[in-house]
Amino acid sequence: MHDSIQLPEIAPFRAISPVPRRNQRHSLIVVLQVAAPILAGRITFPLLLLTSGLLLVRPCAGQTRAQDTDVAQATSEWGTATLIETNTSSADGSKLGMDADGNAIAVWSQGDGTYVSVWANRYVAGVGWGAATLIESKRGDVKKPQVAMDARGNATAVWVQTDETKFNMWANRYVAGVGWGRASLIETNPGDANMPRVAVDGKGNAMALWKQSNGVNYDIWANRYDVGSGWGTATLIESNPENASETWVAMDNSGNAMALWRQSDGVDLSIWANRYDVGSGWGTPTLIEPNPGFASFPHVGFDESGNAIVVWYQEFPSASRRSIWANRYVVGSGWGTPTLISTDSSNAQGASLAMDRIGNATATWRQGSDGDTSIWANRYDVASGWGTATLVETAPGDAVWPDVAMDRSGNAMTVWSQFDGTYTSIWANLYVVGSGWGTATLIETEPDNADLPKVEMDGRGNAVAVWAQAGSIWANRFSTVQIQILKEVNAKKW
Repeated sequence: MHDSIQLPEIAPFRAISPVPRRNQRHSLIVVLQVAAPILAGRITFPLLLLTSGLLLVRPCAGQTRAQDTDVAQATSEWGTATLIETNTSSADGSKLGMDADGNAIAVWSQGDGTYVSVWANRYVAGVGWGAATLIESKRGDVKKPQVAMDARGNATAVWVQTDETKFNMWANRYVAGVGWGRASLIETNPGDANMPRVAVDGKGNAMALWKQSNGVNYDIWANRYDVGSGWGTATLIESNPENASETWVAMDNSGNAMALWRQSDGVDLSIWANRYDVGSGWGTPTLIEPNPGFASFPHVGFDESGNAIVVWYQEFPSASRRSIWANRYVVGSGWGTPTLISTDSSNAQGASLAMDRIGNATATWRQGSDGDTSIWANRYDVASGWGTATLVETAPGDAVWPDVAMDRSGNAMTVWSQFDGTYTSIWANLYVVGSGWGTATLIETEPDNADLPKVEMDGRGNAVAVWAQAGSIWANRFSTVQIQILKEVNAKKW
């Protein structure tokens, strides 16, 4: 019985059979039909649920006829690591956004000898990286820049910046075809702001989230950007008298948002949430896990319907060991019951989460004893729930800072930093629906330490990763199936 995949309609090809054929020499052969003459060259295809194989190309009626031999080779691969800024001072804290067509924007903080500023660079699919651009010019150091990008290529960046008295929350917007605007102060509260986050919806509206001091402890604040009218008024979204921290926010395509944070009750640290509904605004803060024990670092994802999943680590069920937990929010029903998704007996922390458009999710985290941690993953399926925790790399050396992204079809890419005995390097692994995790791949080979990688995927399975290395910002791109035409087709009629 043949394995089956669905082939898309992509010029200059169209599928003539959804059934790939296997033989002894090649793992996978796919038959496509050509609609125009093809010369030797390279053509990019969306991910076809394979990472390598050979293709047979046949013509449409009245067009040129391909030889009855293998004429194309397919591979999915990482490119070569690229330095995306050439400033002389040290850079750090890179973050990344990506649109549906594979264009990306990276932001980071970098000094100029006087102040630490926010810089950005844009990747254009099919062209490459541009020139690093300063996106704010205020006096005072910045920290923790973040960026999010909508499907059309517009982006919103946020950060905190000192006025040499306190740290304030700032933002700037990139408009596709226009460029960066002017930085805007989006709150005027008297206390220090910190831990900025931002998310965008399908139309480019944005939600910024941060923590801010009230003079005694920190509260959680938010502000919304509406396309056409700009930033609104900063809003306090929780009023608990205890300290709040570790923010995260996500938005769905309709503009609804989910904010997450960690909050003390005077005894334990717990995970709280609040939902923003278009038309009615922020709701009531909700405790989403009643477990005893220290809980920290929530990470939330949204699907296109407004359902959400949150992951975090918590010292429960064992008070001496950290485990990864998850909870799901369903529109119309609310929050469910927390689920333990890590199963190994060692410490687990640093969870990252991504969701696809229909609500499937992938969580990755690091787990193990200090100095010898590995990267693990678990997948949430809308139809069946959470699966079994899986080890996604087996290399020796401490693996840390995992990040994960998903495409519209549910495929996932995770990246992390791993020590090889000399340097920490950036690694990646691809999850393909129906096949599972592949083999971990080293995606940079510079002779220096690399850390804090971030990754995003577009709707077709291409990915971009950025990271900090030796005081500079680097990037690499994963391209989905690349069709290498090996020979010209015959000129005979069909």
